[in-house]
Amino acid sequence: IQSTLDMGESENEGESWGAGAGAEMMRLVEDAFEGQSRKGIRHAVVAALVRMHQIAKDTADESASVASSITRTFLCPRDYLALIQNFVSCLNDRRGKVEEEQLHVNAGLDKLRQTQDNVADLKQGLGIKTTELTKKEAL
Repeated sequence: IQSTLDMGESENEGESWGAGAGAEMMRLVEDAFEGQSRKGIRHAVVAALVRMHQIAKDTADESASVASSITRTFLCPRDYLALIQNFVSCLNDRRGKVEEEQLHVNAGLDKLRQTQDNVADLKQGLGIKTTELTKKEAL
């Protein structure tokens, strides 16, 4: 993702983020997904990621405006891409764990089904043996 959306080295110059009016772009993207969470989880996740990035930027701006602040934190598109990459990485890790757990559960269910079939066969065999035994006892 980063190689195709790389904004260059000049992204920390003022508000530009290397791609024009970065703050305005973030607001436009955020507005585009406002209220879209009803349309699906994908839209909700995108809106949440945009909102998280905007909150981080606002927090950095607030801390920079404090008189005792000696450092300035700049947020740029690379930071947003890193946020997305981390989210995708966590999602993939979690998906792998859930799939592994699902395989384990499915294997257990298959064994239970096999046991159920074996019990049914044994009950059927027991019924046959029971009738044979009652016939032999009657003689």
